[in-house]
Parts: sequence; structure tokens; C-alpha cells
Amino acid sequence: MHLTLLRDLYNENPVARAFLDHAASRAYNQRETKTDRALAILRPTIPDISRGDIVRLFRELETAGCGRYIVGRHQHPSRFAWDYPMRDIGQIASRDREPDEDDETACFATSTAPDIDTTDATARATDEDDPEDLLRSHAFPLRSDLELTLSLPRDLTRDEAVRLAFFVRSLAVSE
Repeated sequence: MHLTLLRDLYNENPVARAFLDHAASRAYNQRETKTDRALAILRPTIPDISRGDIVRLFRELETAGCGRYIVGRHQHPSRFAWDYPMRDIGQIASRDREPDEDDETACFATSTAPDIDTTDATARATDEDDPEDLLRSHAFPLRSDLELTLSLPRDLTRDEAVRLAFFVRSLAVSE
């Protein structure tokens, strides 16, 4: 879990703030939160919220190591599966409490932003590997008029994804 990423998300994203405040105030935890349920929870607070806003939130929570976003398939709805109690994540994000060493959120306390390593991802490949088999292309709609295609290793690890997220974040131009 990356505490800095989580708190930055809370401070910089009003959708994240509203959702994590809701999570912090819940009486009970959930193992999963469906996309449509999160949308229904936030719509009274943020009337113009879209499903895409929720998906982006869930993907950013995944990048922060809070759980994983699961795309719906075959009549199973899209949802976020929490790796830690959602109430704890909400409370820690809003600084209502600090991580405890004795509970499930202990990993928050020692998590820091990973160093960006510039090692080439294909360095793990052997001479016999076909480079096309090592990479998978992913389309990402960045803006309504711009879709990016990213080629990433098929065996991309969570740590590599977090490093990549930090790298992309460092490229942003202030608005």
C-alpha cells in the first residue's frame, strides 16, 4: 500500500475525497464495491458524476495498492475488490487516523514511493523470446479526442505498474 499515493488522491480528487469519506463513515466494511453502487452513493453529492469517474477512481485506488478493479464480464458487474478494510482506507486517507502496527493496515506505515528504475522492461527477455510475445497493447482513452496505445509487458507486476504511474505523474504540466 502506498500511503503517499492514497493521500495525494484524497487531497487532489474530489470524487476520491467524497468516496473515501463515505468509506470512512461506514458502519461495516465490504469486500467489494460495485461500480454502479459507488455511482449511486456519490450522485447526491456530485450530481454530474459519471461511470467513467468511478472507473478512474477505482483504477487509481488500485495503483495506490488498496485493491484491484475488476472489469465486469458475463453478467458480473464491474467492481473494486478491497485488499484492506475500506473503512480503514477511508480513515487513513483523510488522516482521521494513522496506520497501526498491530492491524491489517500496518503496511501503510512503511510504504513509500518506489524509486523510479529506468531498467528496460525487455531486459528480462532471453534471446529466444519473440519481442511481440513479451508485450501487450492496451488502448486508453485519455481525452474525448485522444486515445493512447501503451505496449506493456504481459507479466507486468504491481510494483512496475506503480513505478510507471509515478513516471507518468511526473510528466504532468500544471493546469
